[in-house]
Amino acid sequence: QGQLNLAIYKSATGTYFQKETRPRDATESIRQFRGVRGVTGNVFVNVILDDGTPRPGILANNYYRPGSDDWAGPVWVPIQDDKGAEVRAKAIAMAENNPVQSALFAISETDDVLYSRSSDRTARMTALGPKKASHLSVVTDQNNKLNIFAIEAGTGKLLLKTEKKYQTGSVTQWDDWLYPDPTQSVALKSIFAAQKYDGLLQVFGVGQDGRLYWSCQQPGATRSAAPTWQVLFPLG
Repeated sequence: QGQLNLAIYKSATGTYFQKETRPRDATESIRQFRGVRGVTGNVFVNVILDDGTPRPGILANNYYRPGSDDWAGPVWVPIQDDKGAEVRAKAIAMAENNPVQSALFAISETDDVLYSRSSDRTARMTALGPKKASHLSVVTDQNNKLNIFAIEAGTGKLLLKTEKKYQTGSVTQWDDWLYPDPTQSVALKSIFAAQKYDGLLQVFGVGQDGRLYWSCQQPGATRSAAPTWQVLFPLG
């Protein structure tokens, strides 16, 4: 229980073979995980480990090497924040629609939205501003820029933070948090963002009332103008 299972396709039989996999000496149970394939073919895996306490689990990672069917290290390596402390996380997220985008996002023990540019063992998580969140969904847009959708803790309102289109220096720069629908009246409890067929973004949300809601980008007024957002409305 609480361990990763790996399904591998066997062309000889046309079926998938499933087995448990973990770093050699890792014994902790896993509360949550996210993985992504890097450009070299290795699979970076981020996990929240259960340490047997009621606190949020410890955020850690390792990477799996499909070619040799093993892990880079013998244990899960805790991820630290920018002050060198181990991160405890309530939830983790990675870009849903980009198979080689290895940026890591998390909701901290104090509901801060944390970010690291990569998912390697030297990663350091930093807080993205003062907003607190209860749920995350991350996608890249048609310009290959990261878009972080979040539910604001305490209000249930939809938030969005976008990677700046034009960057200077080596540190990722972000636009301020905004409310895609400033008129939103329904409180959300979970969200899922995606890219539409036309490259614009859309987001689905489940409200505290149990109904499904949806919003999407619309083209800007001019060719160079940024897209705008429709109001959230219920589906059905």
